[in-house]
Amino acid sequence: VAAETVPAGAAPTQPPDYACGWALHPASEAGYYHHLRFSPPVSLLEAPGTANLGAVRVTRHGPWRALWLDGFEQGLAYDARFRPKASLKASSASAQERFAHDPHALGFEYVRAMATAALASVGAAELEGRFRGLRHRALCVGLGAGSLPAFLANAFLEAPPSFFRVEAVEIDRDVVTAAREALGVAFRLSDEAETRRSPGAAAEEARSDEETERETREVFFSRGSPRRKPRAFGLHLDDAARFVRRLVDSNAHARSGWTESQQSRFALVCLDAYDGKGAVPARLRARAFLRDARRALAPGGAIVANCFYGPPGSRARGDLLAFCEALGGDVPGACDVRVRLVKVEGQESNVVVVAETARREPGAFSSRAAFRGALAAAAARVPAEARAALCDGDRVEVLEVSEALAGAYEEREADEEAKALTPVAHV
Repeated sequence: VAAETVPAGAAPTQPPDYACGWALHPASEAGYYHHLRFSPPVSLLEAPGTANLGAVRVTRHGPWRALWLDGFEQGLAYDARFRPKASLKASSASAQERFAHDPHALGFEYVRAMATAALASVGAAELEGRFRGLRHRALCVGLGAGSLPAFLANAFLEAPPSFFRVEAVEIDRDVVTAAREALGVAFRLSDEAETRRSPGAAAEEARSDEETERETREVFFSRGSPRRKPRAFGLHLDDAARFVRRLVDSNAHARSGWTESQQSRFALVCLDAYDGKGAVPARLRARAFLRDARRALAPGGAIVANCFYGPPGSRARGDLLAFCEALGGDVPGACDVRVRLVKVEGQESNVVVVAETARREPGAFSSRAAFRGALAAAAARVPAEARAALCDGDRVEVLEVSEALAGAYEEREADEEAKALTPVAHV
């Protein structure tokens, strides 16, 4: 039994409460760490990986399944049908058969912060009428355990799927296999030819989404409540840098009017791709890729990225500064953006970087009040399960890059000054 003292008038605990959260919020990160400690691990899948990013492995800990690349966790999946008492009697085989991926369980706190920032950005655009009557597209770079694209695909269930299309791009075929076979993630795999949008692609995608929607009428019980079968997202097995480059080239040559051009861009681009060493692959942190990601954004859209936020003087802090500068610089053919940081509560080593395109209004991340309003506008359109998975808007802290990384600026200037003063030996 977990218990905590709550002062009069105070709100009950919220994630990330690592002391009691496992009982009060079992589908949170605290619940995962509880089972990591007390549920014997079971290996479900092992594969060498196909992209030189690390060996792929899936382990089960109670209702949780974790995807690993070498020694680094890449994401979590939660069993929507999990019942503590029933699970004690279940064998490994029956548990494997019974597992049902919960699209509203985000797992790690940084994924929760990314989802919250993403929905706040959509909410701000909706308040301005930016995407009214147009199709939303969201792109997740890096599949991982599929928690973020699955959440986004199921967040706006009240809207027709043709108006909010979520896609992910993943380079490692073994990760895709693990997501489908061991994690139960619902997605539609596209081949390389389908990534090139033909003139009739929008109509074909809308018909495909409508067919998928008819297939998701099945109801099952999740956490004690009836729920519809999860909506699938589109998945491209491809190198993300190459995929986005093709999209940008296609948009540049289309020249077919504002509406169609905007619909071929993304309202959201979410970046969360790491290798087995815990580093972003070089091609996905290169300035060329970040510029292409900017060009792929629709007006009113945003890029949301998971980054490391090391202590002052660390290499991670300097890398974060370079990433923000590359993301926020002047990019011909792209909308101007304002880069800010969203802190991940309880995880000081992570930060969510948000590059929000210029708006008529200040934007979702300009102040705490603006963030709360934008998040409320989006949350009003999502199911209760999705709202419960989001961060509390009153507790989200948004930082200006210049404020959060002031020390990194000073350290870089000092290094440059020292280099300039270092005498050069002539031979």
